[in-house]
Amino acid sequence: MSNYWTDREARERKYALDRAIDILNEELRRCYQLSYERIIAEMLRIYTEIMEDNEGKVLVSHLYQFNRYYELLNNINKELTKLGQKEINIFENEFKRVYIQNQVTISSSFNLSSEINYTEVERAVNEIWLNDGKNWSDRVWADKEKLSQRLRESLIDSLATGSGVSNLEKTLMNDFNVSYHNAQTLARTEVAHIQNKSTLDKFQKDGITKVKILVDKNCCEECTENKGKVFDIINAPVLPIHPNCKCCYQAVL
Repeated sequence: MSNYWTDREARERKYALDRAIDILNEELRRCYQLSYERIIAEMLRIYTEIMEDNEGKVLVSHLYQFNRYYELLNNINKELTKLGQKEINIFENEFKRVYIQNQVTISSSFNLSSEINYTEVERAVNEIWLNDGKNWSDRVWADKEKLSQRLRESLIDSLATGSGVSNLEKTLMNDFNVSYHNAQTLARTEVAHIQNKSTLDKFQKDGITKVKILVDKNCCEECTENKGKVFDIINAPVLPIHPNCKCCYQAVL
C-alpha cells in the first residue's frame, strides 16, 4: 500500500481529533459559564451584605462568625461538585465516542473488520497512562478543589482589604478562567491520548507491527525529533508526549 493511503487515513484521524476538541471546548464553555454566573452572583451578594452590615470594615478573624459565610462556602462546594460531575460526564461520553469512531475510520480506510470490543473501550477510557498515577477524572476533581480554594481566598482578601465589588468580580472571573483553561488543556490532551490508544489497539489487533509518528506542525522539538522514525508498535512512544500535543500514529505497511 502506498504512503498516500496511510497519509490520508492519518489525516482523517487528525481532522476527527480537531472536531472532538471543538465539541469538548463548546460543552465545557457552556458548563463553566453557567456555574460562573451562579457562584459569582451569590458571592457578590454575600460580600455586599457583609460589607454593608459592618460599615465596610470586616476583620478576617470575625468572618467565621457569619452564618452567611458558611452557607456560601457550602453552596460553592455544591455548585463545583455539579460542575465537576458534568465535566466528567462530558469527557467520558466524548472519549468513548472518539475511541469507537476512530476504529471505524481505520477499518473503513484499510478495509478491515469493524468489530468493536467494548471492554477495551472502557479500559482505555479509564486507564492511568501517566507516571503520577492519576487518571483524567482525578485531575478534574483536583482542579475543582483548587478553584474552590482560590474563590475562598479571593473573597477573604477582598473583605479584608475592603476591595470594591467590581474588583472582586474581576478577581473571581480570573479564578474561573484559570480553571476553565485547565479543563481545556485536559480535554485536548486526554482526547488525543484516547484516539492514539484506539489507533494502537486497532493496529495491533489487525496485525500491523510498525508505526511512525505523524508530527503536528505546531508541536515541540521533542516531537519533531520523532519525525520519520519507524517504531515497533510495542515500543512506540506513548502519545501525546506533552499537554496539547496532537501528534498521531501512522501505520507502516
